[in-house]
Amino acid sequence: FLFPERAMRLMRQHSWPGNLREFAMVIENSVLFALAELSGVGGDRADVVQVRPKLIRDLLRHTVSDAAKVDGEGWTVVVSVKPNESLNKVAQECERQYFTHLYLRERGDFPAMARVLLGDESHSRKVQLRFNQLGLKVRELKERLG
Repeated sequence: FLFPERAMRLMRQHSWPGNLREFAMVIENSVLFALAELSGVGGDRADVVQVRPKLIRDLLRHTVSDAAKVDGEGWTVVVSVKPNESLNKVAQECERQYFTHLYLRERGDFPAMARVLLGDESHSRKVQLRFNQLGLKVRELKERLG
């Protein structure tokens, strides 16, 4: 696999807040997507698979650090909306994704999550209760934190 200089520069400039796990995910996905492109197009040289810089840029754009941004209006999170049987289920899935991003951003600190959501750390129990109601598992998310 060949990573052009531009792709390497994009990866060097990225802050890698997810550390090795995030890096491994980007490399694995870039290899898979490059192989998929090669098989779909026929490719130039079967012995060299080039990973396009645009692919690296797109993959880095969708990491945890870039999916969550704070601006003057509050905290922005990119969520994926998929059709479901009811609006309530769609809303719950969006809320699950939001809580997951927030948990990862705050490194599992429920008082910090309460401060972001409700403006007061003393409401951490409410946040943890909603977290559980959404079916989110602390153990699984702790594994993602590393």
